[in-house]
Amino acid sequence: MRATRFHQRLYGTIVAGLKRAVAGLLFLLLFTVVWGVVTRFLFGDQSSWTEETAIYLLIWVSLAGAPLAYAENGHLGVDYFFNKWGQETQRMARFFSHLLTALFAGAGLLFGGLSLVLETAAAGQVSPATGTPTAIVYLAIPLSGALFLFFALSFALTSPEEAPPPQPSS
Repeated sequence: MRATRFHQRLYGTIVAGLKRAVAGLLFLLLFTVVWGVVTRFLFGDQSSWTEETAIYLLIWVSLAGAPLAYAENGHLGVDYFFNKWGQETQRMARFFSHLLTALFAGAGLLFGGLSLVLETAAAGQVSPATGTPTAIVYLAIPLSGALFLFFALSFALTSPEEAPPPQPSS
């Protein structure tokens, strides 16, 4: 299947937006951790919200960064056997690999995560230090699943030559 110009633009826009989001979350994480250290050493008592906020930001950075790495083919891969296979076998292995990723992303992350978000929202759970609804924290799971699903299907349904090219790091 050929990648359309619209698909390539959409892919590039999603990757660029995801890069900005991850960079922003990393900046907030850095600020939060530094603020926690500063308040602990200057005032003798760490701000009550910094540790919990840093944990939640780390969750969001991880779950947003993983599909970004996948989209740019920057994830870990064991290609020892893959490189020994013929071109047709590699094509089929690549297709099934992306298909399995899409299956896990759709069933496990997207739908399982959405179920978790809805259950915690219905229960009204909030975090102790910040009072943040835990459903907001858990929302990172289905969003990550949706991104993984989009990227995996993009790779599975296009040939490697036609797949949207990874965006150059900036």
